Amino acid sequence: GKPLFPGTDHLDQLHRIMLLCGKIELSLVRSREARDYVTSLPKREKKDFKDVFKGANPVAIDLLEKMLEFDINQRITAEEALKHPYMAQYSEPSDEPDSDSFDQAFEDFDLTCEEWKEHVWNEIQNM
Repeated sequence: GKPLFPGTDHLDQLHRIMLLCGKIELSLVRSREARDYVTSLPKREKKDFKDVFKGANPVAIDLLEKMLEFDINQRITAEEALKHPYMAQYSEPSDEPDSDSFDQAFEDFDLTCEEWKEHVWNEIQNM
């Protein structure tokens, strides 16, 4: 396979996502640079995934659409994805442990590259 959104940088990748998924709600974009970029673009409508992925399994398309929802509050969770009909053949409920919710607090950190490296190193050390 190949990447669905092979952007050359974060803004190009955001542009490619919006070409498929439609213009993103500004309140969901944390980066000021990305917000300014999204504002500068014309309104884009979400493409019909059935047309874009013509010939693909409709159940797979349904799962993909749910996974590519930009709004984290609307996006399918890992637990829900494992229960999705497309994943049924791979599912083994007795061997699918639960986990704590992912902590995204780091998204609001304004750190230097060296500070990020230190945080990542500390995280690795504490695993």
